[in-house]
Amino acid sequence: TIAELITSEGWTNSTTKQSFNLDDNVSVKVNGGSNTGKAYNGDHIRIYATDSPAGSLTISVGEGYELVSVKITTQTGTYAFLYVDGTTTDICNQTVAVSGSSVVLNSVKNGSDGKQVRVTAIEVVYKAV
Repeated sequence: TIAELITSEGWTNSTTKQSFNLDDNVSVKVNGGSNTGKAYNGDHIRIYATDSPAGSLTISVGEGYELVSVKITTQTGTYAFLYVDGTTTDICNQTVAVSGSSVVLNSVKNGSDGKQVRVTAIEVVYKAV
């Protein structure tokens, strides 16, 4: 969970962490404007669709591994959605099949007030190739 990362890494409120590892094989890079990637309230990071550039997450696995699926858990009341590599399907809070060594999850604005994805957990399933 993001709360566990915040605690183990010693991130404080509003710490901007642009990249981190989930384990020895999985890395996450947060891209976007100056607000994207900030830790808040000890339990989530924010990805802003209204940042310039708009926020995204890149999830990658090391050499010799391939992605199988990802699940991005978000807080209730999150207004922007994440979608995979250009599709406009909302993938928050569900397991989505992916493949290859990395995947880009882009935020998208949803309605007049919808501007941020509040990510509370990232789950990645991968396999050796």
